[in-house]
Amino acid sequence: MTIARRLLFGLLVAAVSAVASQAQDADAEIPTSPVLLDGRVLFTVRGSSSLPASERAALVADRIEDVAADSSIAPEELVVVPSGQNLEIRAGELRLVRLTPADAALESVILPNLAMTHLERLRQAITDYRNTRQPANLLRGLGLALLATAIYCALVLLLRKVFTRFNAALVGRVQAHMATLPQGAFPFVFQGKQVWELATRTVRGLHWILLILLLFIWLEFSLARFPWTRPTSEQLTAIVTDPLVSIGRGFIDFVPSLLFLIILVIVVRYGLGLVKTLFSALESGSVKLAGFEPEWSMPAYKVIRALAIALGLVVAYPYLPGAGSEALQGVSVFAGLLLSLGAAGAVSNIIAGYFNTFGRVYRVGVFKALRAGVGVDGNNRGGVAKPHAVIELSACADADEQAWSD
Repeated sequence: MTIARRLLFGLLVAAVSAVASQAQDADAEIPTSPVLLDGRVLFTVRGSSSLPASERAALVADRIEDVAADSSIAPEELVVVPSGQNLEIRAGELRLVRLTPADAALESVILPNLAMTHLERLRQAITDYRNTRQPANLLRGLGLALLATAIYCALVLLLRKVFTRFNAALVGRVQAHMATLPQGAFPFVFQGKQVWELATRTVRGLHWILLILLLFIWLEFSLARFPWTRPTSEQLTAIVTDPLVSIGRGFIDFVPSLLFLIILVIVVRYGLGLVKTLFSALESGSVKLAGFEPEWSMPAYKVIRALAIALGLVVAYPYLPGAGSEALQGVSVFAGLLLSLGAAGAVSNIIAGYFNTFGRVYRVGVFKALRAGVGVDGNNRGGVAKPHAVIELSACADADEQAWSD
């Protein structure tokens, strides 16, 4: 009986844990969407299978904007009305938003508190919406935008004049300085023309940076003067800074992989250095291996070097930026296709050469003679019968050895 109770208790605990984990997963997967007015977030709403969160947020935002645009409805007319288990925020007979117990659970508050918070937020948002569209505020914003435009144009013209004079003065000083230098004092890469072009491009780049900075400040200030363009003004900073932040975070995240790649390069280079030292000793004869010819040393080292580099690239590939992305995979496949199509002849010649080298077809000090044949020489256009042709395949091991001929 005790065993049965323990078994039943264990099953109940497992069932409760499973239900709790499923509830947590369900809460974590609940989609939400913000309700916006003039580009500013009022609150967020959750969705359902029949009404996604984005569609519900768009419907609520449209109703709120309609009420905000209707000056006959005072913000104080917005009230909270019970509707069964739910609460509704209404403006007269128009329902703005219906709040359910699930919405309150998502915010971790009770439903009445959530309704009152949303009500105060809506009243303030409608008041701000109407104030920004008052004729006096619009005229004031227009005047400030025109003033900012005039200042921007004046600064652009001033910068143009300043940089034109600065560029002329800089070029004059560079040319005067270059004229005082003795002939050949500068490396040929940095002759007077190159120095002048470098200085001019530097000044021009600084000029463009300042112009872009002024344009950004003017746009952000001018667009913020009007309610219709204020959301764009608030997004300008994010548009400019988000790519820079992403690049910075990507570089910081890449630092561990970069350290691994640096260590891998050091290990491969050090290992290849040790291998080259060994094969150099074999080539010079200071170290000997049974059955290993000295002339095999450098070809064998080149084969090992190619295999080591290929293995290093395989190991390094997962740590490269963009590894695993479809773009890098496509580039890799395309490069491999080009290599396989364009280097087929070269690879076959390399393989044939290594077969000749390690197969001991030719050896140092050996001469081969080709018997008489027909060919074309540089002096005669027709066929010439040559008595023999001698081809030296490698340096003679003995300097006194003479080639034989017919």
